[in-house]
Amino acid sequence: MLEASRGSEALQVIDDAGDLAKTPAMVMLRAAALHQVNRHDEETELFASLAPREGVPLELHLVRGLCEDFGPKEAAAVRKLIAAWPRSSALPVLQQVASAPPGKAQWGALRLTDLEYAGQGLKLVELYALSLDSNDCKIRSIAARRLGELHTLEALPALKKLQELPRKKGIAGDDDCGQDAAAASVKKLEHELNP
Repeated sequence: MLEASRGSEALQVIDDAGDLAKTPAMVMLRAAALHQVNRHDEETELFASLAPREGVPLELHLVRGLCEDFGPKEAAAVRKLIAAWPRSSALPVLQQVASAPPGKAQWGALRLTDLEYAGQGLKLVELYALSLDSNDCKIRSIAARRLGELHTLEALPALKKLQELPRKKGIAGDDDCGQDAAAASVKKLEHELNP
């Protein structure tokens, strides 16, 4: 049901499950269903009620939802919730979501994995370069800045492509949609890495 975005129905089934609904896996599924029906405060409260412990895997649907919540503003509360879980439980699921096709959950997982686990197991240059194609100007800017920090010439082609994109005309002139961050990263990388 969660895979089909039928969160309301999933909540009903979980609520009818009796004692089974109290297991960690079902609590996580309930939190994921709450995310799907836009009850985000309840989602995070329910997940926070679980005691993080070794050997209990994090539910993929829950992590996707939390990553969607984290992504736009890099919510410290969500980061703290996931970071409280043992690396062996959190990191593999974050890596899986971060390696999925671009989207809100993928971006949130990429940022969480980068910030919390130094990007362990991810091809950061490739993933951040893909994020430069986002329609979200904030994502483009963050990705461009991060590519500049990764100190590799492999990032230059994607950064130059963004830097050269035409800017949209706005009320106050040309609107930046990551082009300034890309230009700064290109300048930094060329200065630091070219002999």
